[in-house]
Amino acid sequence: MVQGNDGSDGKKGAAAGTGNVIPRLLLVGVNAEQSVLLRYVLEAAGFTVILAPLGRATLDLRLIERADAIVIDARAAIMRQPDQLELLRHLSRPVVLLADALLSSEDEQMQQHFSILPRAGPPAELIATLRAMLRTRGQSAGILRCRDLEFDLVSWRAFRAGRELALRPIERCLLRLLLSDPHRVFTREQLAQACWRRNLDLSSRIIDIHIAHLRRALNHDADEPLIRTVRGLGYALI
Repeated sequence: MVQGNDGSDGKKGAAAGTGNVIPRLLLVGVNAEQSVLLRYVLEAAGFTVILAPLGRATLDLRLIERADAIVIDARAAIMRQPDQLELLRHLSRPVVLLADALLSSEDEQMQQHFSILPRAGPPAELIATLRAMLRTRGQSAGILRCRDLEFDLVSWRAFRAGRELALRPIERCLLRLLLSDPHRVFTREQLAQACWRRNLDLSSRIIDIHIAHLRRALNHDADEPLIRTVRGLGYALI
């Protein structure tokens, strides 16, 4: 899947080796030809690619928030800006730096914060590095992700496109279950067993009511509905 500078979706791709989640990468290049080529390679590997505007001396924070990892050409203008380097060093997201050669000892601090790969290296190395970093981040962060939806397993807070969702406890439980296995259809019986401690009368439609509330919260100001109804079976995420 490819995204333009405005973050709008292009075509859909397969997950890039991180379960059912399609990771989003922010690509900061130095010229259009290089960016298009690298975007094609990463797209073929199943990533979503967000292209940063070329030649900018600052990163758009809105694009950073949408990305799971960042790939930057070391020649990019932002790498010459001390404030932008400081921002990158403190991001919770992995950063891969594409350089001409190994950095000098004077740049040891940069090596401590970024994963540095040769710009002319094999694409497989970049793809493998990104997949490993994203797996590690997902496991350590304790966060379930699907598209632009995130659920923090520690705080039980949910976000869509960076916006926190106002959910009731039951709706948080339902969302957590659906996010645990995107695309899987959960029956109403399975939802009831996971989120209600008492025996629930499935004919009462209480599950359908809470799913409707959850849908409204997820779809607020969003273009793409995430919960689908599978008639006669139950509910699933996309």
